[in-house]
Amino acid sequence: VRERTIDTLHIIYQEEMVMVKGNYNQNRFQTSIVGTTDLNIVSKGKFPFVCIVEGSCHNGSLIVKADTTSTFILKSLQLSSSNNATISFLEKQKVNIELPDGNSTILCDAASRGTDDESVNGCLYSKGTLAFAGKGTLSVTGNYRHGIASSKNISVEGSHLIINKVVKNGIHCDKFTLKEGQIDLHLQNDASKGIKAKEELVIKSGLIEGEAIGGITNEDGDLSYCSLLKSDGTITISGGTLTLKQYGDGGRCISVDKDLTMTAGTMNLECHGDGGQYMNTDNELDYYTPKCITVNRCA
Repeated sequence: VRERTIDTLHIIYQEEMVMVKGNYNQNRFQTSIVGTTDLNIVSKGKFPFVCIVEGSCHNGSLIVKADTTSTFILKSLQLSSSNNATISFLEKQKVNIELPDGNSTILCDAASRGTDDESVNGCLYSKGTLAFAGKGTLSVTGNYRHGIASSKNISVEGSHLIINKVVKNGIHCDKFTLKEGQIDLHLQNDASKGIKAKEELVIKSGLIEGEAIGGITNEDGDLSYCSLLKSDGTITISGGTLTLKQYGDGGRCISVDKDLTMTAGTMNLECHGDGGQYMNTDNELDYYTPKCITVNRCA
């Protein structure tokens, strides 16, 4: 039986152009370039494929539609967009993001989405699961809404992710898992979240460092707080180190709506913001204070 060759695309960004090379079956892929540096790729095959992406461009983007699992290797890519997300995966298949050791990738999206679907709400966005691996670094700025966003899950194993600046959440997904690696969070906006998990936030090992200066938002007496780690479900910590500093008024280092379970690991938490008073949703005088941890139940 003849072994199948894995389709490998090599994408190279330059300031005025983007090139697609590599060893791949062109019948399985449709590529198109809008303008000079906005690249669209549609995979029509059922087999996994690999994309190596590198280069530098201050006004480019990459949009991928694939019905199968894919692997994208980001090799010191520097990519910004003036009207889109920088990289978006518009199908629900899993995407592996490899960050090679010694490489540093920088992504920065636009403050608007132009003709794109507004649900593409991250600088790096996927409708499916995103799995980060490799010991390289990825630095993200989310000018539209989130830094890294998935409609499903995000996992990090060994990689170094840096959230420089976001409008809303640094990392946004259903379930987030960290095993080894490092996450750096820098929050400036009111009510923003460093890592926001709708269902579960799991820390097995690794390091999370974060600083936040964002304060609260008040909508008719309903307050929303700036939190470095936030889960609408549970948080489970079985190792690793958390070093979180909150300077915003009413800020939280960790906020969880259901259970917080910690069996191992280290927490270094600081809250330096002020509290205050407000009229709550019952039109009664109420008070808020900064808290290192807010939790429904703790084990």
